[in-house]
Amino acid sequence: RGDHGLLGAQGLYCYRHKDSLRNGRKVLNEIIGVTVLNLLFGVLVARVDNWGHLGGLLGGIGVAWLVGPCIEPMRDRWGQIYLVDSPPLYDILDQVGLSNENY
Repeated sequence: RGDHGLLGAQGLYCYRHKDSLRNGRKVLNEIIGVTVLNLLFGVLVARVDNWGHLGGLLGGIGVAWLVGPCIEPMRDRWGQIYLVDSPPLYDILDQVGLSNENY
């Protein structure tokens, strides 16, 4: 479902950038805790669709992995540091020959 999809996407973002975000590891642990509590609540309370929540969580993680930001620091030939966003979708498009040099 939507709320768990957002939790999954935010969790993946924090996992990818945990070393560069202030309190990134703490936020990631909080997201994991909230997710576990929600799933436990769903087990204990009747008429809560845990499969829907789990599907939303996995869907959010999958979409965020494929198209979400994957920011990496790079250096140019003059030593300047700049950030490059390279989500896996770019690599997949390159491999199948559908790359666009303008991204």
